[in-house]
Amino acid sequence: MVLFSDLKLRTISSLILLFISLSALIMGGIYFDLLITLISIILSFEWMRIVSNNYWIIRGIISSFGLIFILTNNGTDSILLISALITTILLSSFSRLFNVSAFLSSIGFIYILSAMSVLKWLMGFEKGLIGIIIIFLTVIISEISGYIFGNIIGGPKLFKKISPNKTWSGVLGSFFLGILSYYLFSLFYSSNSNILIFSIGFCIVLVSIFGDLTISSLKRRSNMKDSGFILPGHGGLFDRLDGLLAVLFFFPFISAFFGHIGNPINIIFG
Repeated sequence: MVLFSDLKLRTISSLILLFISLSALIMGGIYFDLLITLISIILSFEWMRIVSNNYWIIRGIISSFGLIFILTNNGTDSILLISALITTILLSSFSRLFNVSAFLSSIGFIYILSAMSVLKWLMGFEKGLIGIIIIFLTVIISEISGYIFGNIIGGPKLFKKISPNKTWSGVLGSFFLGILSYYLFSLFYSSNSNILIFSIGFCIVLVSIFGDLTISSLKRRSNMKDSGFILPGHGGLFDRLDGLLAVLFFFPFISAFFGHIGNPINIIFG
């Protein structure tokens, strides 16, 4: 009963977050910019808290100012790059001053900024919205499948020291239903071969799991269960978006690997 009660709460939280996200994506324009900026700010504060409890609010504020300026600014690439560099230097300098990991604080800012920038980049392509929705749904189904398989079947743990609740059965469930869902979603639009579709689906699910394990490792290092408290049943946004952020961050690399860096949406639609 506890499993299904927790699963119900997780599902409701996921659906609400998905509804808000898709609404902003579909409406586009200022609604899309506001959404990714707000999410980035929340993620930034959560990351700084995960890294260290020392002055995490101030580090979150420094990071947030940089994110707000860059994500809402349509200036030249050079201006945005300089802004990102200045923010990174300020964040690193402040962290060093108070004996906080400058590397982890800075990498969090770069990681969040890069993932959100890739999301904006993908939206600019034809069929970008549909491609993003397919990625979103694939990651969500993969994560929920892993949770269900892991709790019902159980079995050996994956990495006890990193994420003690994750099992091999959960990982296999994530791969199986995640790749299958990606294949079925892409089947209606893609002209790629079956092997290529499965390969791309495998990469998306693999990176998603890697992102999940990375955040779990950081939380474990800081003796934290949840990254925050904004989402019932999940904790913080990082608890829900860790896999998706990793996929967005690495999507240009996945696109380059499959030879479509010029138009990354082509790896989905062919």
